[in-house]
Amino acid sequence: MQPWPGNLAELRRVIQTVAGTRATGDIVPADLPASHREAPAPASPFRQAEREVIVAAIEAAGGNKLRAARALGVSRSTLYNRMRALRIT
Repeated sequence: MQPWPGNLAELRRVIQTVAGTRATGDIVPADLPASHREAPAPASPFRQAEREVIVAAIEAAGGNKLRAARALGVSRSTLYNRMRALRIT
């Protein structure tokens, strides 16, 4: 399940429009309007706080992800997984 940034009526309109432009196949994210391709910022206060802590750790480490992961007490792969989940580039 993916988050939707609008209401149900908007979802219906977007899907009807996109479905009308597709001859065959599934609707893919690239078919959606640009405003609806990206997921919204983390919704919960916990996820927002987690995002801020990770960004701060990376900045404090001068962009070095391994040092940031060590400072946070997690593995580098865990840091990358959390960055991906929180859409940190």
